[in-house]
Amino acid sequence: MAILSLIIRIVTLPSVLTGATAALLWLGGGLSGRELLAAELCLMVTPLLAYPISDLSCPKGADRRSRQRSMAMVFSAAGYTIGLLWALMTDASPLAKVLFGSYVLSTLVLLLLNKGLHFKASGHACSTTAPLIFLSWQLGSWWLLPCALVAAAVYAASLRLKRHTFSQLIAGSATSLLSGCLCILAFA
Repeated sequence: MAILSLIIRIVTLPSVLTGATAALLWLGGGLSGRELLAAELCLMVTPLLAYPISDLSCPKGADRRSRQRSMAMVFSAAGYTIGLLWALMTDASPLAKVLFGSYVLSTLVLLLLNKGLHFKASGHACSTTAPLIFLSWQLGSWWLLPCALVAAAVYAASLRLKRHTFSQLIAGSATSLLSGCLCILAFA
C-alpha cells in the first residue's frame, strides 16, 4: 500500500497536474495555443527543472529532500511570476490571468503559512485542488467528481506516507480555493 501511495504522489506532482489542467483548458477552448504554451513553460516545465538542478547541486544527505522542496518552491514562484507578468502585459484571456494569478497568490499564501507561521500547509493538496476549481468553472460541474477523486487519492496517499496531517492538507486545499476565487473575482 505504501508503494501505491508513493506512485499516487509522484503521478500527481503539482507541476504534472498543472500541466494537465492547462492542456484540458486548452482542449475545452478556454486557453489559446500561446496561452497553453506559456502555461506549460511557466507552470509545469520551470518548476520541474528544480528537481534535476537540485540533484546536480545538492550533495546526497539527510537534508536533500528539504533542499529539493525549497528549490522547487523557488522555481515554482519564478515560473508563476513570469507567467503572470506575461499575462498582464499581453492580451491574454481572463482565464490565463486567473490561472497565473491564482498560482502566484497560492505560492505567497503557502510561503506565509510554511515559512512565516511555521505551519506546513500542503502544496500538493493546493495543486490538487486547483484543477477542481478551474475545470469545473470553465468546462462544467461534471469535472467536480473526477477532480475530487484525485484529491481524495492524494489526501489518502499523503496521510499513509505521513507527509502531512489532515489539517495541513485542508490548509493547502483552502489556499487554492481562496486564491482561485479571489483571482476569478479580480480578473474574470
